[in-house]
Amino acid sequence: MGEDAAVEESGGEVFVRHSDCPWFHWHKRLGLLAEDRPGCDAWFAATFEELGRRTGANISFETLETLPEGGSCCLRRIRAQSGRDPGGA
Repeated sequence: MGEDAAVEESGGEVFVRHSDCPWFHWHKRLGLLAEDRPGCDAWFAATFEELGRRTGANISFETLETLPEGGSCCLRRIRAQSGRDPGGA
């Protein structure tokens, strides 16, 4: 969808970093920056809920920094506790 995103690992933790994002620019252009983070957080929540439902894993995230709030990127810490083997479902 045009995002500049990367998965990073550091100190045993996993992060998703978006250095740029068309949704940020769209919200900014329309004067709707206050809706950017809640929309992205809802997307991450729904995506991880579905992944967890399908795999049995408990997946959560924490938003640490966002472009619309003045950050240099959007940064989220991802946490997961193992579930069942998705191949065995």
